[in-house]
Amino acid sequence: MKKKLITTMLVLAMVAAMFTGCGNNTGNSTDTGSSATAAPTGTNAGTSSDTTGSTDASTGTTDSTDNTATGDTTGTTDTANAAMYGGTLVVGQTAEPITLNPDGTNDNGNLFIINNVFNKLLKINNQSEILPDLAQTYEISEDGLTYTFHLYENVTFHDGVAMTSDDVIFTFDEIIAQGGRAAEKFNTNIVSITATDDYTVVFQLEQPDASFLSKVAYDGCMILPRHIYEGKDFLSADALQDPVGTGPFVWSDWTKGSSITLVKNENYFMGPDVPYLDKVQFTFISDGDTAVQAFLNGEIDVLGGITPTDTSVIYDNPEVAKDVVMYASRFLLGFNMNVAPFDNLEVRKAFAYAMNADELISKAIKEQGLKTNTYISPLFNWAVNYNEDAATLSYDQAKAIECLENAGLTKNADGYYMDLTLDTFNYAPFTDLALVFQYEMAQVGINVTINMLEWAAWDEKVCQNKDYTITLTSAYQGPDVSALATSIVTDQYNNYYGYSNSEVDQLMADALTAKTMDEQAAIYGRVQEILAADIPYVPFSEWVGYFTYKAYLMGMPSSSDIVDYCSNGEYTYVYFTE
Repeated sequence: MKKKLITTMLVLAMVAAMFTGCGNNTGNSTDTGSSATAAPTGTNAGTSSDTTGSTDASTGTTDSTDNTATGDTTGTTDTANAAMYGGTLVVGQTAEPITLNPDGTNDNGNLFIINNVFNKLLKINNQSEILPDLAQTYEISEDGLTYTFHLYENVTFHDGVAMTSDDVIFTFDEIIAQGGRAAEKFNTNIVSITATDDYTVVFQLEQPDASFLSKVAYDGCMILPRHIYEGKDFLSADALQDPVGTGPFVWSDWTKGSSITLVKNENYFMGPDVPYLDKVQFTFISDGDTAVQAFLNGEIDVLGGITPTDTSVIYDNPEVAKDVVMYASRFLLGFNMNVAPFDNLEVRKAFAYAMNADELISKAIKEQGLKTNTYISPLFNWAVNYNEDAATLSYDQAKAIECLENAGLTKNADGYYMDLTLDTFNYAPFTDLALVFQYEMAQVGINVTINMLEWAAWDEKVCQNKDYTITLTSAYQGPDVSALATSIVTDQYNNYYGYSNSEVDQLMADALTAKTMDEQAAIYGRVQEILAADIPYVPFSEWVGYFTYKAYLMGMPSSSDIVDYCSNGEYTYVYFTE
Protein backbone atom coordinates (compact mmCIF):
# COMPACT_ATOMS: atom_id res chain seq x y z
CA MET A 1 0.00 0.00 0.00
CA LYS A 2 1.32 3.43 -0.90
CA LYS A 3 2.20 5.42 2.20
CA LYS A 4 1.64 9.15 2.29
CA LEU A 5 3.81 11.72 4.02
CA ILE A 6 1.51 13.66 6.31
CA THR A 7 2.40 17.16 7.44
CA THR A 8 0.62 18.54 10.50
CA MET A 9 0.59 22.29 11.09
CA LEU A 10 0.20 23.13 14.75
CA VAL A 11 -0.43 26.62 16.05
CA LEU A 12 2.26 27.53 18.57
CA ALA A 13 -0.16 29.44 20.73
CA MET A 14 -2.49 26.47 20.91
CA VAL A 15 0.29 24.27 22.22
CA ALA A 16 0.06 26.22 25.41
CA ALA A 17 -3.62 25.60 25.62
CA MET A 18 -4.06 21.91 25.41
CA PHE A 19 -5.60 20.33 28.51
CA THR A 20 -8.03 21.60 31.09
CA GLY A 21 -9.25 20.23 34.36
CA CYS A 22 -8.76 17.02 36.24
CA GLY A 23 -10.55 14.32 38.17
CA ASN A 24 -9.53 13.46 41.69
CA ASN A 25 -11.03 12.62 45.06
CA THR A 26 -9.22 13.82 48.13
CA GLY A 27 -11.90 12.83 50.60
CA ASN A 28 -11.95 9.07 50.11
CA SER A 29 -9.55 6.30 49.30
CA THR A 30 -9.58 5.92 45.54
CA ASP A 31 -8.35 3.06 43.36
CA THR A 32 -8.52 3.80 39.66
CA GLY A 33 -8.20 1.15 37.00
CA SER A 34 -6.22 1.68 33.84
CA SER A 35 -8.01 2.79 30.71
CA ALA A 36 -4.83 3.27 28.71
CA THR A 37 -5.20 0.20 26.55
CA ALA A 38 -4.34 -0.04 22.89
CA ALA A 39 -6.96 1.17 20.46
CA PRO A 40 -8.94 -1.73 18.96
CA THR A 41 -7.01 -3.08 16.01
CA GLY A 42 -8.81 -2.83 12.70
CA THR A 43 -11.40 -0.29 13.81
CA ASN A 44 -11.79 3.30 12.81
CA ALA A 45 -9.99 4.51 15.90
CA GLY A 46 -9.76 8.02 14.56
CA THR A 47 -13.37 8.94 13.93
CA SER A 48 -13.48 12.49 12.66
CA SER A 49 -16.00 14.73 14.32
CA ASP A 50 -17.27 18.21 13.58
CA THR A 51 -19.03 19.49 16.66
CA THR A 52 -21.10 22.58 16.14
CA GLY A 53 -23.38 24.52 18.39
CA SER A 54 -23.49 27.62 20.52
CA THR A 55 -22.22 28.33 23.99
CA ASP A 56 -22.91 31.45 25.99
CA ALA A 57 -19.76 31.66 28.10
CA SER A 58 -21.20 34.47 30.20
CA THR A 59 -24.05 32.30 31.48
CA GLY A 60 -22.49 28.84 31.34
CA THR A 61 -25.24 27.35 29.18
CA THR A 62 -24.41 25.14 26.24
CA ASP A 63 -26.34 24.02 23.17
CA SER A 64 -24.22 21.53 21.27
CA THR A 65 -24.83 19.24 18.34
CA ASP A 66 -22.33 16.50 17.52
CA ASN A 67 -22.29 15.58 13.84
CA THR A 68 -20.02 12.57 13.63
CA ALA A 69 -19.06 10.76 10.45
CA THR A 70 -17.88 7.28 11.29
CA GLY A 71 -15.99 4.95 8.98
CA ASP A 72 -17.28 1.46 8.21
CA THR A 73 -15.62 -0.84 10.74
CA THR A 74 -17.48 -4.00 9.79
CA GLY A 75 -15.96 -6.91 7.95
CA THR A 76 -12.40 -6.11 9.05
CA THR A 77 -9.82 -8.61 7.84
CA ASP A 78 -6.23 -9.35 8.78
CA THR A 79 -5.18 -7.69 5.53
CA ALA A 80 -7.01 -4.51 6.50
CA ASN A 81 -5.40 -4.59 9.92
CA ALA A 82 -1.95 -4.91 8.38
CA ALA A 83 -2.68 -1.84 6.25
CA MET A 84 -2.80 0.26 9.43
CA TYR A 85 0.94 -0.13 10.00
CA GLY A 86 3.88 1.84 8.65
CA GLY A 87 4.51 5.21 7.08
CA THR A 88 6.01 8.51 8.22
CA LEU A 89 3.98 11.24 9.87
CA VAL A 90 5.51 14.64 9.16
CA VAL A 91 4.43 17.11 11.82
CA GLY A 92 4.84 20.78 11.00
CA GLN A 93 5.07 23.28 13.84
CA THR A 94 5.68 27.01 13.95
CA ALA A 95 8.64 27.03 16.36
CA GLU A 96 11.81 24.99 16.70
CA PRO A 97 12.58 23.76 20.23
CA ILE A 98 15.13 25.55 22.35
CA THR A 99 15.78 22.47 24.46
CA LEU A 100 14.53 18.90 24.59
CA ASN A 101 14.54 18.72 28.37
CA PRO A 102 10.88 17.91 29.14
CA ASP A 103 11.14 18.98 32.80
CA GLY A 104 13.46 21.97 32.56
CA THR A 105 12.33 25.41 31.47
CA ASN A 106 9.11 26.20 29.63
CA ASP A 107 9.53 25.62 25.87
CA ASN A 108 6.38 25.37 23.77
CA GLY A 109 8.47 24.35 20.78
CA ASN A 110 9.27 20.97 22.31
CA LEU A 111 5.86 20.05 23.71
CA PHE A 112 4.51 17.69 21.06
CA ILE A 113 7.95 16.20 20.51
CA ILE A 114 8.48 15.23 24.13
CA ASN A 115 4.90 13.93 24.41
CA ASN A 116 5.99 11.19 22.02
CA VAL A 117 9.39 10.44 23.58
CA PHE A 118 8.53 10.47 27.30
CA ASN A 119 5.73 9.43 29.66
CA LYS A 120 4.43 10.78 32.96
CA LEU A 121 2.75 8.97 35.83
CA LEU A 122 -0.57 10.33 34.55
CA LYS A 123 -1.57 12.36 31.51
CA ILE A 124 -4.40 14.68 30.48
CA ASN A 125 -6.48 14.27 27.35
CA ASN A 126 -8.36 16.76 25.17
CA GLN A 127 -11.49 16.42 27.32
CA SER A 128 -9.72 17.56 30.50
CA GLU A 129 -9.66 14.05 31.92
CA ILE A 130 -6.77 12.43 33.74
CA LEU A 131 -5.65 9.13 32.21
CA PRO A 132 -3.21 6.47 33.39
CA ASP A 133 0.23 6.64 31.82
CA LEU A 134 3.18 4.92 33.52
CA ALA A 135 0.96 4.48 36.59
CA GLN A 136 -1.85 2.09 35.74
CA THR A 137 -3.62 2.74 39.08
CA TYR A 138 -3.34 5.09 42.03
CA GLU A 139 -4.82 5.39 45.52
CA ILE A 140 -5.52 8.42 47.70
CA SER A 141 -5.72 8.16 51.47
CA GLU A 142 -8.85 9.31 53.26
CA ASP A 143 -7.04 12.31 54.74
CA GLY A 144 -5.79 13.36 51.28
CA LEU A 145 -2.15 13.32 52.36
CA THR A 146 -0.88 10.09 50.78
CA TYR A 147 -0.88 9.30 47.06
CA THR A 148 0.23 5.80 46.04
CA PHE A 149 0.98 5.07 42.37
CA HIS A 150 1.26 1.53 40.99
CA LEU A 151 3.48 1.40 37.92
CA TYR A 152 3.31 -0.86 34.89
CA GLU A 153 5.90 -3.59 35.31
CA ASN A 154 6.89 -4.02 31.67
CA VAL A 155 8.26 -0.56 30.94
CA THR A 156 11.77 -0.04 29.58
CA PHE A 157 13.63 3.08 28.57
CA HIS A 158 14.68 3.38 24.95
CA ASP A 159 18.13 1.99 25.80
CA GLY A 160 16.55 -1.22 27.13
CA VAL A 161 16.99 -0.54 30.86
CA ALA A 162 13.91 -1.20 33.00
CA MET A 163 11.99 1.80 34.35
CA THR A 164 11.26 1.48 38.08
CA SER A 165 10.01 3.53 41.00
CA ASP A 166 13.58 4.69 41.58
CA ASP A 167 13.45 6.66 38.32
CA VAL A 168 10.21 8.31 39.45
CA ILE A 169 11.80 9.36 42.73
CA PHE A 170 14.89 10.64 40.90
CA THR A 171 12.76 12.68 38.49
CA PHE A 172 10.73 14.51 41.12
CA ASP A 173 13.78 15.01 43.35
CA GLU A 174 15.61 16.65 40.42
CA ILE A 175 12.62 18.80 39.45
CA ILE A 176 12.46 20.20 42.97
CA ALA A 177 16.21 20.41 43.68
CA GLN A 178 17.21 22.03 40.38
CA GLY A 179 14.18 24.26 39.92
CA GLY A 180 12.49 22.56 36.99
CA ARG A 181 9.40 24.05 35.39
CA ALA A 182 7.11 22.17 37.79
CA ALA A 183 9.18 22.84 40.93
CA GLU A 184 6.90 25.54 42.32
CA LYS A 185 3.98 23.11 42.22
CA PHE A 186 5.69 20.62 44.52
CA ASN A 187 8.55 22.11 46.53
CA THR A 188 6.51 23.39 49.47
CA ASN A 189 4.08 20.53 50.01
CA ILE A 190 5.83 17.22 49.34
CA VAL A 191 7.15 15.76 52.59
CA SER A 192 8.63 12.63 51.05
CA ILE A 193 8.66 10.39 47.98
CA THR A 194 9.39 6.75 48.71
CA ALA A 195 9.16 3.35 47.05
CA THR A 196 7.70 0.29 48.73
CA ASP A 197 8.97 -1.85 45.84
CA ASP A 198 10.21 -1.41 42.26
CA TYR A 199 6.75 -0.60 40.99
CA THR A 200 5.06 1.33 43.83
CA VAL A 201 5.72 5.00 44.55
CA VAL A 202 4.28 6.88 47.55
CA PHE A 203 4.01 10.67 47.77
CA GLN A 204 3.43 12.06 51.26
CA LEU A 205 2.04 15.61 51.39
CA GLU A 206 2.20 18.12 54.21
CA GLN A 207 -1.38 19.25 53.59
CA PRO A 208 -4.20 18.11 51.28
CA ASP A 209 -3.99 19.42 47.74
CA ALA A 210 -7.09 19.01 45.60
CA SER A 211 -5.02 19.72 42.49
CA PHE A 212 -2.22 17.22 43.11
CA LEU A 213 -3.22 14.71 40.45
CA SER A 214 -3.57 17.39 37.80
CA LYS A 215 -0.13 18.74 38.74
CA VAL A 216 1.41 15.29 38.32
CA ALA A 217 -0.37 14.86 34.99
CA TYR A 218 0.58 18.27 33.60
CA ASP A 219 3.72 19.51 31.84
CA GLY A 220 7.15 19.25 33.40
CA CYS A 221 6.69 15.84 35.03
CA MET A 222 8.07 13.44 32.42
CA ILE A 223 9.87 10.48 34.02
CA LEU A 224 13.62 10.48 33.36
CA PRO A 225 16.16 7.61 33.63
CA ARG A 226 18.42 8.02 36.65
CA HIS A 227 21.21 5.98 35.04
CA ILE A 228 21.59 8.51 32.23
CA TYR A 229 20.84 11.91 33.74
CA GLU A 230 22.02 11.67 37.34
CA GLY A 231 24.64 14.32 38.12
CA LYS A 232 23.88 16.47 35.09
CA ASP A 233 22.99 20.15 35.18
CA PHE A 234 19.23 19.91 34.78
CA LEU A 235 18.72 23.40 33.37
CA SER A 236 21.83 23.84 31.20
CA ALA A 237 21.41 24.81 27.55
CA ASP A 238 22.44 21.38 26.29
CA ALA A 239 20.60 19.30 28.90
CA LEU A 240 18.86 16.24 27.46
CA GLN A 241 19.54 17.16 23.84
CA ASP A 242 19.67 13.44 23.04
CA PRO A 243 16.61 12.42 25.05
CA VAL A 244 15.98 8.89 26.31
CA GLY A 245 12.46 8.20 27.49
CA THR A 246 9.85 5.44 27.63
CA GLY A 247 7.44 6.86 25.03
CA PRO A 248 5.99 5.41 21.81
CA PHE A 249 8.77 6.89 19.67
CA VAL A 250 12.55 6.91 20.02
CA TRP A 251 14.84 9.87 19.40
CA SER A 252 16.64 9.70 16.04
CA ASP A 253 18.13 13.01 14.86
CA TRP A 254 17.83 16.80 14.79
CA THR A 255 18.70 18.80 11.69
CA LYS A 256 18.88 22.30 13.13
CA GLY A 257 16.62 24.76 11.37
CA SER A 258 14.82 21.99 9.53
CA SER A 259 13.40 18.98 11.38
CA ILE A 260 13.50 16.45 14.21
CA THR A 261 12.88 12.76 13.50
CA LEU A 262 11.59 10.07 15.85
CA VAL A 263 11.33 6.35 15.06
CA LYS A 264 8.93 3.68 16.32
CA ASN A 265 9.62 2.20 19.75
CA GLU A 266 9.44 -1.51 19.02
CA ASN A 267 9.31 -2.27 22.75
CA TYR A 268 6.65 0.23 23.79
CA PHE A 269 4.95 -0.96 26.96
CA MET A 270 1.46 -0.44 25.50
CA GLY A 271 2.37 -2.58 22.47
CA PRO A 272 2.85 -4.76 20.59
CA ASP A 273 0.08 -3.33 18.39
CA VAL A 274 1.09 0.31 18.81
CA PRO A 275 2.47 2.61 17.65
CA TYR A 276 1.30 2.08 14.08
CA LEU A 277 3.68 4.54 12.40
CA ASP A 278 7.31 3.85 11.48
CA LYS A 279 8.44 7.43 12.01
CA VAL A 280 7.32 10.87 13.12
CA GLN A 281 9.15 13.84 11.63
CA PHE A 282 8.63 17.33 13.09
CA THR A 283 9.28 19.95 10.42
CA PHE A 284 9.63 23.60 11.38
CA ILE A 285 7.46 25.96 9.31
CA SER A 286 7.20 29.49 10.66
CA ASP A 287 4.66 31.12 8.33
CA GLY A 288 1.01 30.16 8.87
CA ASP A 289 -0.26 31.64 5.60
CA THR A 290 2.19 29.51 3.64
CA ALA A 291 0.96 26.44 5.49
CA VAL A 292 -2.69 27.16 4.71
CA GLN A 293 -1.95 27.56 1.02
CA ALA A 294 0.13 24.39 1.02
CA PHE A 295 -2.78 22.54 2.59
CA LEU A 296 -5.13 23.79 -0.12
CA ASN A 297 -2.61 22.78 -2.79
CA GLY A 298 -2.39 19.25 -1.40
CA GLU A 299 1.20 19.71 -0.22
CA ILE A 300 0.23 19.42 3.45
CA ASP A 301 -2.11 16.70 4.60
CA VAL A 302 -2.88 17.93 8.11
CA LEU A 303 -3.22 21.63 8.86
CA GLY A 304 -3.74 21.39 12.60
CA GLY A 305 -4.82 24.59 14.31
CA ILE A 306 -4.07 27.17 11.63
CA THR A 307 -7.25 29.08 10.74
CA PRO A 308 -7.46 30.65 7.24
CA THR A 309 -9.12 33.99 6.56
CA ASP A 310 -11.79 32.22 4.53
CA THR A 311 -12.66 29.22 6.65
CA SER A 312 -15.11 27.82 4.11
CA VAL A 313 -12.27 26.73 1.82
CA ILE A 314 -11.29 24.21 4.46
CA TYR A 315 -14.24 23.58 6.76
CA ASP A 316 -16.70 23.01 3.90
CA ASN A 317 -14.34 20.58 2.17
CA PRO A 318 -15.65 16.98 2.30
CA GLU A 319 -12.09 15.64 2.18
CA VAL A 320 -11.18 17.41 5.42
CA ALA A 321 -11.86 16.30 9.00
CA LYS A 322 -12.17 18.87 11.79
CA ASP A 323 -12.05 18.17 15.52
CA VAL A 324 -13.43 20.86 17.81
CA VAL A 325 -12.06 21.42 21.31
CA MET A 326 -12.72 24.20 23.79
CA TYR A 327 -9.55 25.00 25.69
CA ALA A 328 -8.96 26.63 29.06
CA SER A 329 -6.71 29.08 27.28
CA ARG A 330 -8.32 32.51 27.28
CA PHE A 331 -7.66 35.60 25.19
CA LEU A 332 -6.92 38.53 27.46
CA LEU A 333 -5.32 41.93 27.81
CA GLY A 334 -2.69 41.95 30.54
CA PHE A 335 -1.34 45.01 32.36
CA ASN A 336 2.06 45.50 33.98
CA MET A 337 0.81 46.90 37.28
CA ASN A 338 4.35 47.81 38.33
CA VAL A 339 4.60 50.39 35.54
CA ALA A 340 2.79 53.74 35.52
CA PRO A 341 0.07 54.49 34.62
CA PHE A 342 -1.14 50.89 35.01
CA ASP A 343 -0.60 51.05 38.74
CA ASN A 344 -3.71 53.24 38.62
CA LEU A 345 -7.01 51.32 38.70
CA GLU A 346 -8.79 54.05 36.74
CA VAL A 347 -6.45 53.51 33.79
CA ARG A 348 -7.01 49.75 33.83
CA LYS A 349 -10.76 50.36 33.97
CA ALA A 350 -10.47 52.67 30.96
CA PHE A 351 -8.90 49.94 28.85
CA ALA A 352 -11.52 47.42 29.98
CA TYR A 353 -14.33 49.79 28.99
CA ALA A 354 -12.67 50.59 25.65
CA MET A 355 -12.46 46.94 24.53
CA ASN A 356 -15.26 45.74 22.27
CA ALA A 357 -15.12 41.97 22.65
CA ASP A 358 -17.71 41.37 19.92
CA GLU A 359 -15.59 43.30 17.43
CA LEU A 360 -12.32 41.69 18.53
CA ILE A 361 -13.84 38.26 17.98
CA SER A 362 -15.73 38.92 14.74
CA LYS A 363 -12.84 40.70 13.02
CA ALA A 364 -9.83 38.85 14.38
CA ILE A 365 -10.39 35.68 16.40
CA LYS A 366 -13.44 34.56 14.38
CA GLU A 367 -14.37 30.87 14.81
CA GLN A 368 -11.67 30.44 17.45
CA GLY A 369 -13.38 32.93 19.75
CA LEU A 370 -16.28 32.83 22.19
CA LYS A 371 -17.15 35.98 24.14
CA THR A 372 -16.68 35.80 27.89
CA ASN A 373 -16.92 38.13 30.88
CA THR A 374 -15.81 35.83 33.72
CA TYR A 375 -12.47 35.37 35.44
CA ILE A 376 -12.68 31.56 35.43
CA SER A 377 -13.14 29.46 32.31
CA PRO A 378 -16.66 28.05 31.79
CA LEU A 379 -14.98 24.65 31.44
CA PHE A 380 -14.97 24.78 35.24
CA ASN A 381 -18.60 25.84 35.32
CA TRP A 382 -19.08 24.69 38.94
CA ALA A 383 -16.55 27.31 40.06
CA VAL A 384 -17.63 30.26 37.90
CA ASN A 385 -19.22 33.26 39.60
CA TYR A 386 -21.77 34.60 37.10
CA ASN A 387 -22.86 37.50 39.32
CA GLU A 388 -22.46 41.02 37.97
CA ASP A 389 -19.96 42.02 40.66
CA ALA A 390 -17.60 39.27 39.45
CA ALA A 391 -17.85 40.15 35.75
CA THR A 392 -15.56 42.16 33.51
CA LEU A 393 -16.66 45.68 32.56
CA SER A 394 -18.95 46.09 29.55
CA TYR A 395 -17.92 48.04 26.45
CA ASP A 396 -18.54 51.77 26.94
CA GLN A 397 -16.35 54.35 25.19
CA ALA A 398 -17.73 57.29 27.19
CA LYS A 399 -16.88 55.59 30.50
CA ALA A 400 -13.41 54.75 29.15
CA ILE A 401 -12.69 58.42 28.49
CA GLU A 402 -14.14 59.38 31.87
CA CYS A 403 -11.78 56.95 33.62
CA LEU A 404 -8.75 58.31 31.76
CA GLU A 405 -9.61 61.81 32.88
CA ASN A 406 -10.30 60.61 36.43
CA ALA A 407 -6.74 59.29 36.40
CA GLY A 408 -5.52 62.82 35.72
CA LEU A 409 -4.52 62.22 32.11
CA THR A 410 -4.89 64.97 29.54
CA LYS A 411 -4.59 64.89 25.78
CA ASN A 412 -1.27 65.77 24.16
CA ALA A 413 -0.74 67.84 21.01
CA ASP A 414 -1.67 64.84 18.87
CA GLY A 415 -4.96 64.36 20.70
CA TYR A 416 -3.98 61.30 22.74
CA TYR A 417 -4.19 60.72 26.48
CA MET A 418 -1.23 58.35 26.25
CA ASP A 419 1.17 56.65 23.84
CA LEU A 420 2.25 53.09 24.58
CA THR A 421 3.51 49.83 23.08
CA LEU A 422 1.52 46.62 22.90
CA ASP A 423 3.55 43.39 22.95
CA THR A 424 1.92 40.39 21.30
CA PHE A 425 2.64 37.44 19.02
CA ASN A 426 3.54 37.51 15.34
CA TYR A 427 1.08 34.83 14.27
CA ALA A 428 -2.68 34.50 13.81
CA PRO A 429 -5.00 35.43 15.32
CA PHE A 430 -2.86 37.89 17.28
CA THR A 431 -1.71 39.79 14.21
CA ASP A 432 -5.28 40.78 13.35
CA LEU A 433 -6.28 41.03 16.99
CA ALA A 434 -3.62 43.66 17.63
CA LEU A 435 -4.83 45.79 14.72
CA VAL A 436 -8.45 45.73 15.89
CA PHE A 437 -7.34 46.53 19.44
CA GLN A 438 -5.20 49.40 18.16
CA TYR A 439 -8.23 50.86 16.36
CA GLU A 440 -10.48 50.51 19.40
CA MET A 441 -8.00 52.25 21.69
CA ALA A 442 -7.59 55.12 19.22
CA GLN A 443 -11.33 55.79 19.50
CA VAL A 444 -10.88 56.77 23.16
CA GLY A 445 -7.61 58.67 22.74
CA ILE A 446 -5.00 55.97 23.32
CA ASN A 447 -2.21 55.66 20.73
CA VAL A 448 -0.95 52.05 20.52
CA THR A 449 2.24 50.96 18.77
CA ILE A 450 2.24 47.22 18.03
CA ASN A 451 5.33 45.11 18.74
CA MET A 452 5.01 41.64 17.17
CA LEU A 453 7.20 38.94 18.73
CA GLU A 454 7.94 35.25 18.25
CA TRP A 455 6.77 33.23 21.24
CA ALA A 456 10.27 32.76 22.73
CA ALA A 457 11.00 36.49 22.50
CA TRP A 458 7.61 37.34 24.03
CA ASP A 459 8.20 34.87 26.86
CA GLU A 460 11.58 36.42 27.66
CA LYS A 461 10.36 40.02 27.43
CA VAL A 462 6.97 39.72 29.11
CA CYS A 463 7.01 36.66 31.37
CA GLN A 464 10.62 36.51 32.47
CA ASN A 465 11.81 40.12 32.40
CA LYS A 466 8.39 41.82 32.79
CA ASP A 467 9.65 44.48 30.42
CA TYR A 468 6.33 45.60 28.98
CA THR A 469 3.31 47.83 29.60
CA ILE A 470 0.39 45.88 28.08
CA THR A 471 0.15 42.57 26.24
CA LEU A 472 -2.45 40.64 24.25
CA THR A 473 -2.02 36.98 24.89
CA SER A 474 -3.79 33.68 25.48
CA ALA A 475 -3.28 32.65 29.10
CA TYR A 476 -3.74 29.01 30.05
CA GLN A 477 -6.03 28.42 33.04
CA GLY A 478 -5.75 24.69 33.45
CA PRO A 479 -5.54 21.80 33.83
CA ASP A 480 -7.36 22.37 37.13
CA VAL A 481 -9.20 25.49 38.25
CA SER A 482 -6.65 25.90 41.04
CA ALA A 483 -4.01 26.61 38.40
CA LEU A 484 -5.39 30.16 38.31
CA ALA A 485 -3.08 30.68 41.29
CA THR A 486 -0.03 30.67 39.03
CA SER A 487 -1.33 33.87 37.42
CA ILE A 488 -2.74 35.79 40.37
CA VAL A 489 -0.92 34.74 43.54
CA THR A 490 1.94 37.05 44.54
CA ASP A 491 5.24 36.24 42.76
CA GLN A 492 3.92 33.10 41.03
CA TYR A 493 5.66 32.25 37.76
CA ASN A 494 2.80 33.24 35.42
CA ASN A 495 1.93 36.39 37.36
CA TYR A 496 3.65 38.77 34.96
CA TYR A 497 1.04 41.41 35.84
CA GLY A 498 2.84 42.15 39.11
CA TYR A 499 -0.49 41.60 40.85
CA SER A 500 -0.48 41.16 44.63
CA ASN A 501 -3.48 40.87 46.93
CA SER A 502 -3.06 39.18 50.29
CA GLU A 503 -6.70 38.10 50.45
CA VAL A 504 -6.44 36.42 47.03
CA ASP A 505 -3.23 34.66 48.11
CA GLN A 506 -4.94 33.23 51.20
CA LEU A 507 -8.13 32.27 49.36
CA MET A 508 -6.25 30.35 46.69
CA ALA A 509 -4.36 28.45 49.39
CA ASP A 510 -7.61 27.74 51.24
CA ALA A 511 -9.21 26.32 48.08
CA LEU A 512 -6.61 23.55 47.92
CA THR A 513 -7.55 22.21 51.34
CA ALA A 514 -11.31 22.65 51.05
CA LYS A 515 -13.13 19.35 51.62
CA THR A 516 -15.99 19.79 49.13
CA MET A 517 -16.56 21.37 45.74
CA ASP A 518 -19.20 23.62 47.29
CA GLU A 519 -16.59 25.01 49.68
CA GLN A 520 -14.16 25.47 46.81
CA ALA A 521 -16.81 27.17 44.66
CA ALA A 522 -17.52 29.71 47.40
CA ILE A 523 -13.83 30.49 47.73
CA TYR A 524 -13.31 30.84 43.98
CA GLY A 525 -16.44 32.97 43.79
CA ARG A 526 -14.91 35.49 46.18
CA VAL A 527 -11.62 35.44 44.25
CA GLN A 528 -13.46 36.39 41.07
CA GLU A 529 -15.14 39.32 42.83
CA ILE A 530 -11.74 40.63 43.88
CA LEU A 531 -10.27 40.21 40.40
CA ALA A 532 -13.24 42.05 38.88
CA ALA A 533 -12.59 44.92 41.27
CA ASP A 534 -8.78 45.01 40.86
CA ILE A 535 -8.60 44.25 37.08
CA PRO A 536 -5.02 42.93 36.76
CA TYR A 537 -6.07 41.69 33.31
CA VAL A 538 -9.18 41.61 31.11
CA PRO A 539 -10.35 38.23 29.73
CA PHE A 540 -12.60 38.78 26.72
CA SER A 541 -12.78 35.50 24.78
CA GLU A 542 -12.46 31.77 25.26
CA TRP A 543 -10.30 29.84 22.81
CA VAL A 544 -12.18 27.32 20.67
CA GLY A 545 -9.73 25.03 18.92
CA TYR A 546 -10.19 23.49 15.48
CA PHE A 547 -7.74 20.76 14.56
CA THR A 548 -7.95 20.16 10.82
CA TYR A 549 -6.60 17.26 8.78
CA LYS A 550 -7.38 15.15 5.71
CA ALA A 551 -10.07 12.54 6.34
CA TYR A 552 -7.89 9.56 5.46
CA LEU A 553 -5.76 10.09 8.58
CA MET A 554 -7.10 8.21 11.60
CA GLY A 555 -6.23 8.00 15.28
CA MET A 556 -5.48 11.68 15.80
CA PRO A 557 -5.33 12.60 19.52
CA SER A 558 -8.10 15.17 19.02
CA SER A 559 -10.54 12.68 17.48
CA SER A 560 -13.51 11.48 19.49
CA ASP A 561 -12.75 7.75 19.42
CA ILE A 562 -9.13 8.06 20.50
CA VAL A 563 -9.37 10.80 23.13
CA ASP A 564 -9.68 8.25 25.95
CA TYR A 565 -6.28 6.78 25.08
CA CYS A 566 -3.77 9.57 24.64
CA SER A 567 -2.68 13.09 25.46
CA ASN A 568 -2.59 16.01 23.06
CA GLY A 569 0.02 15.67 20.33
CA GLU A 570 0.64 11.99 21.13
CA TYR A 571 0.75 9.99 17.90
CA THR A 572 0.66 6.46 19.32
CA TYR A 573 -2.62 5.59 17.59
CA VAL A 574 -2.28 7.49 14.30
CA TYR A 575 -2.46 5.46 11.11
CA PHE A 576 -3.17 5.86 7.40
CA THR A 577 -6.21 4.47 5.62
CA GLU A 578 -4.72 4.89 2.15
